[in-house]
Amino acid sequence: MTNYKSALQSLTIWGGLAAVVAALVQIIWGVAVSPADQVSLGQHAAEIASGMGGILAIIGRIRATAKIGGGRG
Repeated sequence: MTNYKSALQSLTIWGGLAAVVAALVQIIWGVAVSPADQVSLGQHAAEIASGMGGILAIIGRIRATAKIGGGRG
């Protein structure tokens, strides 16, 4: 594998976090979370993080004080 991506772009990471959250919910509140709900939670978390990343990129560009580019043309 030669391609790299951010950990936040990894569905494996989000799925693992969903499993941890599901376990904590079961321990703290005693509510059972099905495996299907865990998968859904991981997918939704990844989608939300992706949307937030896009919003932060736009805000960053609006607030930027320098032009984009390598100094050419």
